[in-house]
Amino acid sequence: MDVWTQPWFERYVAEAEHKKTNFRRTAVHLMNFGLSDVKSRPRVLDFGCSIGLFLQVGKEYGWDMYGVETDTAVARYGQEILGQTIFNGGLLSARFADNYFDAVVSFQVFEHLPDPARELDEIYRILCVGGLLAIDVPSIDNVWYRLLKDRHRHFATPQHIYFYTPATMSMLLERAGFQLVAIDFPPRSLSFEHVCKHHVRLYSQKLSRLLVGMFSKLGWLGRSVSVNLKDVMCVYARKGC
Repeated sequence: MDVWTQPWFERYVAEAEHKKTNFRRTAVHLMNFGLSDVKSRPRVLDFGCSIGLFLQVGKEYGWDMYGVETDTAVARYGQEILGQTIFNGGLLSARFADNYFDAVVSFQVFEHLPDPARELDEIYRILCVGGLLAIDVPSIDNVWYRLLKDRHRHFATPQHIYFYTPATMSMLLERAGFQLVAIDFPPRSLSFEHVCKHHVRLYSQKLSRLLVGMFSKLGWLGRSVSVNLKDVMCVYARKGC
């Protein structure tokens, strides 16, 4: 597939282990909020699962994992290369049964959705009573946004349609019938190479090249660094009775 050779896709795959470290933090929170008490093999959906890295993480915990991904090339990589169970299409098109899942997660998806309330209604329908929802999205309620305004990194992606704060995300969930459980601002595990070539480069190409050269000489480009700018939040909610 042509997409598999694109720089952005190769960068995503190269960061796989760092991303799975981040996903494990969400998995631990879900267990702490009661997912591990549901049954021996909870059924979990990743909405917007990309190549299925969280599906791999869920299987580490013995969960029954499903994914939904609209991008055909990306979904095929997860299906054919990683062997994951991924529905290629939209969430409504998947037509899951009522009360089918014990938990639904969604990472960096809701900022792209033209009608997030509609998708939440569908998630509510397919979640069992008491089921958990974890939504990971950019947050613009932080000091970096107030300093940088439209130069903030979240605005560098033209596909971002909506920008959330803890208050607006809480309101959206409550209107859909969910009960808010917690809001977390987790650290992100990234490679030095990704930080320099992707994040730093947005603000200074010169500094990016300087740091890449320095970390390359040190042999650190592939090393992991934990970053927490408080500009990404993970909101946890539960389907009520």
